[in-house]
Amino acid sequence: MSHDNHHHKLELKSANCPYYCGQCNQLGFGLSYTCVKSECNIFYHKLCESPQTLIMHPFSTKCVLKFYPNKYGKESSCDVCGKKIKGYHCKCLCNFVTRHVHPSCLSYEPALVAIDGLTLNLKKVATSACLHCGNMKISSKVPGWAYVSSCGDYCYHVSCVMDIINRKWKNGLITGESDPFQTIRPEFLSDVDKRQQLVIGKKKEKSMKKAATILSAIFNVLTGNSLGLVGNAQKYFFG
Repeated sequence: MSHDNHHHKLELKSANCPYYCGQCNQLGFGLSYTCVKSECNIFYHKLCESPQTLIMHPFSTKCVLKFYPNKYGKESSCDVCGKKIKGYHCKCLCNFVTRHVHPSCLSYEPALVAIDGLTLNLKKVATSACLHCGNMKISSKVPGWAYVSSCGDYCYHVSCVMDIINRKWKNGLITGESDPFQTIRPEFLSDVDKRQQLVIGKKKEKSMKKAATILSAIFNVLTGNSLGLVGNAQKYFFG
């Protein structure tokens, strides 16, 4: 395959490292169109170099996404990952809502296996706090797509999954022959444990504050402290 903006031939093959697509400027892994001349260091997402003109929105039967090979829509945020549109993108043709999506964000795996017996499925929004970033939404404007368990208790934003993959690849834990989307498996139990410890810590802190308030009231009655010096009472009981 040749390219209008590049005079060397391009070939589709698996990249042995993370790359930034020369068309949409977004992170990519695995299969990509790359220049046969290694010194060029050119990479393009498969969906950016061989795009579909029209794509049905995965979560809306009324929304059709059209591919635009230009920077129209720049500075808008991707509906999937929340990152800025900086080049090639897809835009919905709906009149009632405007969505911009990176072409590569439409190629995410439909499901990830967190552990044996637990699958996280791709959904339009997270149903609970992301196990990686700890937030329900990516930003106030973009909730972001997420991988969600059937019970709704376990979620990862797709953008967070990409961050995990990128970090592991940089640390040499993923190679070009690996399936990067399976990298979440060793992370899952650790992330669940961290969240449980956080929840336990918050409950403990809340219980301590409640106990301090009650003991402060008793302390004030016993000492005749009409000013309600809660801080003195807390220091007395909790050191």
